[in-house]
Amino acid sequence: VMRGDIKDQLTASGSLEAGDTYTITSLVEGEIVEANFEEGDQVTDGQVLYRIEASDAQRQLQSAERDYEKTKSDYDRYLSQYESGVYRSTQSGYVTDITMKKGDYVGGQNGTVIATLYNDSVMELRLPFLSFEADAIPIGAALTVVINDTGEQIPGQVTEKSDREEALTGGTLVKYVTLIVSNPGGLTESDRATAQYGDIYSAGDGAFSAYQTDNLKCDLPISVEIDEILVSEGQYVSSGTALFSMTKESYEDAVAQLEDELTAAEDTYEQRQDTVSNYAITAPISGQVISKNAKVGDNIDRTSGSASTELAVIYDLSELTFEMSIDELDISNVKVGQEVEVTADAFPGVTYRGQVTNVSLNGSYQSGVTTYPVVVTLEETGD
Repeated sequence: VMRGDIKDQLTASGSLEAGDTYTITSLVEGEIVEANFEEGDQVTDGQVLYRIEASDAQRQLQSAERDYEKTKSDYDRYLSQYESGVYRSTQSGYVTDITMKKGDYVGGQNGTVIATLYNDSVMELRLPFLSFEADAIPIGAALTVVINDTGEQIPGQVTEKSDREEALTGGTLVKYVTLIVSNPGGLTESDRATAQYGDIYSAGDGAFSAYQTDNLKCDLPISVEIDEILVSEGQYVSSGTALFSMTKESYEDAVAQLEDELTAAEDTYEQRQDTVSNYAITAPISGQVISKNAKVGDNIDRTSGSASTELAVIYDLSELTFEMSIDELDISNVKVGQEVEVTADAFPGVTYRGQVTNVSLNGSYQSGVTTYPVVVTLEETGD
């Protein structure tokens, strides 16, 4: 009688399989323009296998990027104007007419005129010149303007010339020349002046007028309700001057809508980025190319159902697996981590070592017997 261990060996036969297998397919369609690999090549995780022509997708991405950048810029700009629920001017000048009032809704797609601005930092002067002399003065020419009351000389520039002859009192035929001058300070619409271009003098004087009279619009993207007017007629405003405050509710609604628009533009931009990235198909695992089923010049057409076509197959052969079918009477004795001896017909007399890496509870029933699949992973594969 001897004392020893009783060994119960379980055996099964089957085929060795790669530790990981991946089939390459495409999420987009188009012509393959790059496929720099061949069957049998070793590829690495992330290596580009195929490139698909993506000019349309690139244009859509650029368009989405421009839309996002514009929306972001508008969001930042509008938010500065919305600060504390106060709308601020984007122009400079004297307020001559206020068209908004408490309770009005202003802004929106086309903007709303809320006031008229008079800007006299640049003045306009319309002067008569003898017809033949007016023809000799080019657009853009620099003239010397002489103010009647003070004799002060300031530079001016021609912006327009009339082609129509007009008669002054006494029958002198003239053409009118329009020029602009920078207001040195103190010029008003009651001041008059003459001008000189070389040896050519104006045939009379003219009165200054404001070169710029603009409608001041509320250019917010959505309508807001005015709570209080913060400017008065005759007041000079510059860019950044507070014009009106808005109600708390409309302020919060406006900010929320701007944030939604920015989020939507950002989502679209990110989706376009993801789409463009799909035009470069990369290896999801490191391994060996087992089959290559598409080449440069082939066209991938998802509408025809070819989206499921295998472009290539990659095996990760860094480890091999083997599946055993274990009888229900023995399965309780099989545990993850147990050692397994593997032999191959192609290499007689050589034993490879492996271990149980998975014991499945999903059994199959056949001919009155239930078996359970057990996965064995080889620790070393040799040849």
